[in-house]
Amino acid sequence: MRNQRFGRIVTYGFQGADHAPGWMYRSAFSAAKVGLVSLTKTIALEEAEYGITANMVCPGNIVGEMKEATIAYARQMKDDITPIGRSGTGEDIARVVEFLCDDCSDMITGAEKFAKELLQSYEKQAIDAGVKEVVTDIEYGSPKVKISKEVAPKYEVDLIVCGATGMSAVERFFIGSVSEHITRYAKCDVLVVRTPEQTEA
Repeated sequence: MRNQRFGRIVTYGFQGADHAPGWMYRSAFSAAKVGLVSLTKTIALEEAEYGITANMVCPGNIVGEMKEATIAYARQMKDDITPIGRSGTGEDIARVVEFLCDDCSDMITGAEKFAKELLQSYEKQAIDAGVKEVVTDIEYGSPKVKISKEVAPKYEVDLIVCGATGMSAVERFFIGSVSEHITRYAKCDVLVVRTPEQTEA
């Protein structure tokens, strides 16, 4: 990989592995996966200059036939447990892995580190703009649940800004899902940010 200055390393964890949670009766498994989190982050730092990325996929609770099911199949069955309304599938995981392996995914490596650096840049912009008190934090989980039911009450915020633009498939999903859910359930004002050009598109 170093010789060709290109490589994609994708490891496989479990939901919350980065927090090193306890897992009754599965101590060896959970310890190995948590150790793999650190290894993945270390590789991401050490090998970035060689064009090698390292990321861990941490899926939620995908069970039974859903492990090999397609997204289209899952959409036919209602799942009240997940905020999106359907179970996760093997195809969901496969699509994430495929994306991480793409030539153009070179900016995504050690994803948590990338998120922290991005938040730091936002914090600096806010301070430079005259905001006196700036707090940044990384939360894990479903955006719909986290933002509307946990983040807003935790920080006693009265305004949430959702930067969805509708220009990409992912952002269209956010507009139709995350922003709508937040607007319905958050006990605060919600502002969905889109430029006029983006709205017309």
